[in-house]
Amino acid sequence: VRRHPQETLVDRLDRECLRTSRDLPMSTLKKFLGQKLSYQPYSHFQILTFAGGKGVILDDSITIGDVQRDIADATEGALVIHFRIFPAN
Repeated sequence: VRRHPQETLVDRLDRECLRTSRDLPMSTLKKFLGQKLSYQPYSHFQILTFAGGKGVILDDSITIGDVQRDIADATEGALVIHFRIFPAN
């Protein structure tokens, strides 16, 4: 889980690599990011991945497994997910 390259409102995570269940929804990931980065409201986090060379914004109900299976370019190895704050203040 990496900070979006253009994000300036929140810091990077100390550890970008997370081990989690495939059933984890993006809404829970947003809450985790908010707690780790001391940012509220959690709903301002936007979670993205890349598919076909383009960024795809992930809905709160989509799970890590859904992203890896159906959306992201990565078929094997680490799944890279980016976060940013939206709306930017």
